[in-house]
Amino acid sequence: LKVLGCRALWVHGLVFLIAFWGFHSSVHAANEREWEISNYRIKVHLAVDTAARPQPGLNEKIVQYLEQRIYATTYPLWSVAFSVTSGPFRHALLHHMDNLAQGTTEVTTLVPSPGFDKEMYLTIVATANGTRISCREVDRYTSTWSPVLSRNVRQSWMVPEQCFDLLQATFAPL
Repeated sequence: LKVLGCRALWVHGLVFLIAFWGFHSSVHAANEREWEISNYRIKVHLAVDTAARPQPGLNEKIVQYLEQRIYATTYPLWSVAFSVTSGPFRHALLHHMDNLAQGTTEVTTLVPSPGFDKEMYLTIVATANGTRISCREVDRYTSTWSPVLSRNVRQSWMVPEQCFDLLQATFAPL
């Protein structure tokens, strides 16, 4: 009888542990589900160099186009803020984008923007053959950097759409 009582106690304890584990994992899954459906908070740093072919107002035109395009296609998933760079940071993006992963460049120290999940660095450089656009991403939670992706665009009217396409190609969800 004692053996039977110990077994029953052991079985009840095992059932309790399984029920507790199931409850705990469902609560954890509910919290995880909330994280899964929340949007990515992304900051896009834009650096434009049009010295080879001046294009007044290109910064504002690109930002406006990208805001509209993101809102129309990926808005529930992406919450994006834009920053048009200037000074040493702009120079670093235009000329040393490969070195951003080290956190410093020749001219500036890279400081993460608080409140964002990802930061993307988008450069637009006018060349004699068209426009070269490049993009790179850093995930702030995992501190992982994407490789630099670049494209050459021959038609200037395609630059905004190609920037959007490159942002999407660079984006790496967790």
